[in-house]
Amino acid sequence: MASIRKRGKSYQITVSNGRDIHDKQILETTTWTPDPDKTEKQNQKALERFAMDFEDKVKSGRYLKGEKMTCQEYSALWLSEYAEKQMERTSIERCESSLDGIILPAIGHLKLSEIQPLHLSRLYHELAENGYVQNTKAPKTFSSNRTVTLPAGTMNLIRKYKSEQQRYRLSLGTYWKGNNYLFIQDDRKQMDLSTPNKVFQKVIRLYNESHEDKLPEITLHGLRHTSATLLIAQNVDVKTVSSRLGHSETSTTMDIYAHALKKQDALAAESLGELFTEKSKKQC
Repeated sequence: MASIRKRGKSYQITVSNGRDIHDKQILETTTWTPDPDKTEKQNQKALERFAMDFEDKVKSGRYLKGEKMTCQEYSALWLSEYAEKQMERTSIERCESSLDGIILPAIGHLKLSEIQPLHLSRLYHELAENGYVQNTKAPKTFSSNRTVTLPAGTMNLIRKYKSEQQRYRLSLGTYWKGNNYLFIQDDRKQMDLSTPNKVFQKVIRLYNESHEDKLPEITLHGLRHTSATLLIAQNVDVKTVSSRLGHSETSTTMDIYAHALKKQDALAAESLGELFTEKSKKQC
């Protein structure tokens, strides 16, 4: 039976949900606040109905901790506990891209229990207005349509590749049937979205077969995280990193790369300590 305890102006409802593998009792809790416009008797009945409904959800397995989670917290749990075990890597990457760029900036701050059809309708409407729904290669995020500066060496390689491709295209004449894509398949159509990751995985495997210092087997999407972490390690400000990643809010970047920022904070503390020590020595 649910336990009800008054806490200030609200009530805490606790229900026992068995024991875990360590024989520790599992307790699920929620809170209920009386309606000030109702009488004490009406609120008492409403509290009892709420407690019974909560206990029924817990006992029947319909209550999830996700009701207390934000969409962002739940998505991280879903990726680690379900997606990583059940889905292909390329599918996971697409999910991560959609979550980071579309879903979480819009509703990531909401608790799962707070998300209503209106939130989803509004999100869908915004996607349609930004061309995501009608036009499929359109960017997958609201802030993806942006200019990102590449290193000079990378740009030189791209220009060289484009020049070689143009010569090949001219040699084929009217036989060339593809559009004006830079990265193409053998039939000159746009390169399949999964190809870059497959090639990247192949490069890692070939390298690891002939080298003792093995490369980590990360995905192409993982380089996005590597890039962000390296930029933070080079003391590039968070706003610039956030802009390059396409995050609409710097808070998103700070949440995702908290570990890297914490390390930089520790380095900053060390630098400050060294500065004080050096000045103290000079004064002595």
